[in-house]
Amino acid sequence: MYNIDLAEQTNDPRILKKLNDEIWEFRTLYAGIQIRLLAFWDKTDNKKTLVISTHGFIKKYPKFLNLK
Repeated sequence: MYNIDLAEQTNDPRILKKLNDEIWEFRTLYAGIQIRLLAFWDKTDNKKTLVISTHGFIKKYPKFLNLK
């Protein structure tokens, strides 16, 4: 929840990264586990923006370890 609150107040690419024109990746680290949520913005209402997370996943290993 801390990173969600932080993402509302700051533009930090380590937390929220744009993947393409419509899809964003929300990143967080919890208990040593890297968690990713894919999301997009619904701006149909001119007063508020709704962020919709479609699904999430856990990264198994950092790329630099190459544990395959």
